[in-house]
Amino acid sequence: MVFIIDAFNREIIAFTVLSGSEVSGSDIRDLMLEAVETRFGAVKAPKPVKHLSDNGAPMSPGRPKPSQRPSTSSPASRRS
Repeated sequence: MVFIIDAFNREIIAFTVLSGSEVSGSDIRDLMLEAVETRFGAVKAPKPVKHLSDNGAPMSPGRPKPSQRPSTSSPASRRS
């Protein structure tokens, strides 16, 4: 499932359910167009739209769990 939340209203304004595990760029473009049409009532928004992404769930298959990810801080910056 992929969805877009209107940050102003905090409502889901567009969503799609995909049968495969991959989300294509065309799926996202179609979803963004649907969201703009829903939010502004037109194909073109009056101002540029900022699309924020969380890049998927942190527990997706093939990605390490948060506790297994390598630390990004250097040893000198860690407190003992």
